[in-house]
Amino acid sequence: MTATHGDGPVLVTGASTGIGLAITRRLATHGIPVLAGVRKQADVDRLAEIADVEPIILDVTSAEDLERLGERLAGQPLAGLVNNAGVSAGGPLEELSPQQWREHFDVNLFGAVDVTRVTLDSVRRGNGRIVFIGSIAGRVGQPFVGPYSASKGAIRQLSASLRRELRMFGIWVALVEPGAMATEIWRKGG
Repeated sequence: MTATHGDGPVLVTGASTGIGLAITRRLATHGIPVLAGVRKQADVDRLAEIADVEPIILDVTSAEDLERLGERLAGQPLAGLVNNAGVSAGGPLEELSPQQWREHFDVNLFGAVDVTRVTLDSVRRGNGRIVFIGSIAGRVGQPFVGPYSASKGAIRQLSASLRRELRMFGIWVALVEPGAMATEIWRKGG
């Protein structure tokens, strides 16, 4: 994203660590204002020290946080949305609980859907872009990370559908599918 593409800040979900933090820092370094969605107050305090970054509490699975985000934006234009928030827990299918499966889809897929729905008017107003952070695991299933692979495969299809839906409005939708990276998502284990 360039500063000249859209109007307003870029919202990055899952901005406390890993890819989300790297995106947040990169945008801010280039003078692009960022709304950095994080789940913990300690992360708000830490990210508030970065110029051009406004950290906000945003658990993508929280109806209250999503409502607060909608109120915060209230028609404000967004230059972009980066749906990055995600979780990953490993293990064989037979040992992963239904709750672990649901959590992956709640965060990795439905969280992205809900944030996109809440922000779409602002993205449209800002002539903005939407980026989904997927994974190569959404294209090529890997053993012992079934919920992660399945949820990222769903993100792949969501982004393809949304790309076609929003084309008529001039909204660019992209999917980034990185390979395995040494980020905190693998140490957090969900």
